Amino acid sequence: MATRNLSFVITKAQGVSENTNIILTFVPVDETDLYIKQLPVVWKVLKFAANQTQTINVTYTARLGVAVL
Repeated sequence: MATRNLSFVITKAQGVSENTNIILTFVPVDETDLYIKQLPVVWKVLKFAANQTQTINVTYTARLGVAVL
Protein backbone atom coordinates (compact mmCIF):
# COMPACT_ATOMS: atom_id res chain seq x y z
CA MET A 1 0.00 0.00 0.00
CA ALA A 2 1.22 3.47 -0.84
CA THR A 3 1.36 5.92 2.04
CA ARG A 4 1.61 9.68 1.61
CA ASN A 5 2.25 12.30 4.27
CA LEU A 6 0.92 15.82 3.76
CA SER A 7 1.80 18.84 5.92
CA PHE A 8 -0.32 21.99 6.00
CA VAL A 9 1.31 25.02 7.61
CA ILE A 10 -0.45 28.30 8.36
CA THR A 11 1.57 31.16 9.89
CA LYS A 12 0.59 34.51 11.41
CA ALA A 13 2.52 36.23 8.61
CA GLN A 14 0.13 34.79 5.99
CA GLY A 15 -2.61 37.03 7.37
CA VAL A 16 -5.23 34.45 8.36
CA SER A 17 -7.37 36.69 10.56
CA GLU A 18 -10.37 34.36 10.85
CA ASN A 19 -10.78 30.71 11.78
CA THR A 20 -10.23 28.71 8.60
CA ASN A 21 -11.29 25.22 7.50
CA ILE A 22 -9.56 23.29 4.73
CA ILE A 23 -11.70 20.49 3.32
CA LEU A 24 -10.00 17.51 1.68
CA THR A 25 -12.23 15.68 -0.81
CA PHE A 26 -11.90 12.55 -2.92
CA VAL A 27 -12.76 14.27 -6.21
CA PRO A 28 -11.93 17.86 -7.23
CA VAL A 29 -14.97 20.12 -6.99
CA ASP A 30 -16.25 22.66 -9.49
CA GLU A 31 -16.86 25.82 -7.45
CA THR A 32 -19.55 27.08 -9.83
CA ASP A 33 -21.81 24.08 -9.12
CA LEU A 34 -20.77 23.43 -5.52
CA TYR A 35 -23.82 22.61 -3.36
CA ILE A 36 -26.12 23.17 -6.36
CA LYS A 37 -25.45 20.14 -8.59
CA GLN A 38 -22.49 18.79 -6.69
CA LEU A 39 -22.13 17.64 -3.07
CA PRO A 40 -18.54 16.68 -2.27
CA VAL A 41 -17.61 13.59 -0.27
CA VAL A 42 -15.36 14.98 2.44
CA TRP A 43 -12.44 12.85 3.60
CA LYS A 44 -11.05 15.16 6.28
CA VAL A 45 -11.61 18.68 7.62
CA LEU A 46 -8.58 20.61 8.88
CA LYS A 47 -9.35 23.44 11.30
CA PHE A 48 -6.93 26.34 11.72
CA ALA A 49 -7.39 28.95 14.47
CA ALA A 50 -7.12 32.65 13.66
CA ASN A 51 -3.84 34.53 14.22
CA GLN A 52 -1.82 31.45 15.15
CA THR A 53 0.99 29.49 13.57
CA GLN A 54 -0.13 25.88 13.16
CA THR A 55 1.02 22.73 11.39
CA ILE A 56 -1.33 19.83 10.69
CA ASN A 57 0.04 16.54 9.37
CA VAL A 58 -2.18 14.14 7.46
CA THR A 59 -1.30 10.56 6.51
CA TYR A 60 -3.10 8.94 3.60
CA THR A 61 -2.89 5.23 2.85
CA ALA A 62 -4.42 3.96 -0.39
CA ARG A 63 -6.65 0.94 0.21
CA LEU A 64 -8.73 -0.92 -2.30
CA GLY A 65 -12.39 -1.10 -1.43
CA VAL A 66 -15.03 -3.15 -3.15
CA ALA A 67 -18.78 -2.96 -2.63
CA VAL A 68 -21.17 -5.60 -3.93
CA LEU A 69 -24.83 -4.70 -3.92
